[in-house]
Amino acid sequence: PTRRSSDLPSGGPGENSRFVGGNGNKIHKYVLSLLYESGARAADDELLWLVRNDPGMRSTALRYLSRSQKPNSNLAVIVGMVHQGIFVDDAAFVDIAGHLLHTKFRKTAKCEKLVEDFCATSCDHSDIALQSCIFVSSRFLPPSKVLKILENNVLRISGDFWLSRAAGGLAPVFRNTSDWLAYKNLILELDSSDARNVFDYLCRVMNDQNYNQSLKSYLSVPNHSFPQGLYFPKVLTLLAAVKNPNSATLVPNIHSQHPALLNDPYYRGMGFGVSASTDH
Repeated sequence: PTRRSSDLPSGGPGENSRFVGGNGNKIHKYVLSLLYESGARAADDELLWLVRNDPGMRSTALRYLSRSQKPNSNLAVIVGMVHQGIFVDDAAFVDIAGHLLHTKFRKTAKCEKLVEDFCATSCDHSDIALQSCIFVSSRFLPPSKVLKILENNVLRISGDFWLSRAAGGLAPVFRNTSDWLAYKNLILELDSSDARNVFDYLCRVMNDQNYNQSLKSYLSVPNHSFPQGLYFPKVLTLLAAVKNPNSATLVPNIHSQHPALLNDPYYRGMGFGVSASTDH
């Protein structure tokens, strides 16, 4: 639909702005891309305004907010919007989850509390939002809290293809933790082949003595279109590789190929750099 200035809350583009009208969003996105390619930046407040008020620009604004110098402050504003009930569509939760999964945040207790608040709201919103919650929690929260989210939603997860796969995809997060056995039992309780297939695949990555060339290539190549060069599902597979007892041989250059695994405190806290053990 055509975006008119009268449709937008105050503080946005003016009535004669090229950012409104039939091709307004396309022009706005193109101008932002030129701005960032030149080394300049849009003001965080302007991007946050787009997140709040313009669904057609929300994912773009969040992508550029990933490059902000004050990501934790912006996160507080975004989670505040979630609490206010501004976002009613599932796409908003997916967009915000993508921002959370790929942005480098400072590790603070407040940041983790904001993530918990986002996850609590997401769980109650919809199954798609719950999937976002599962992945986001695995990056920021201790395994015990992630397990609690899974346990509280067993029935919903067991009956949904994507939720089951998301649950099975957390095997590397729990491996070598005190919650590993409880997590394995939960996967069995789900009685879902979808969860089990993903779980079994990641267990093979954690246990195999050799990787085929396809997997080696997948693990080594950065994802340059993402802020830190990593797409979160790959982070989970990389974590499985790191938790393999033969990781030094199988993925010897993992940290030089993907510096964010150690430079980002929340990626690092997932278990990168921790020695593997042989519990199965």
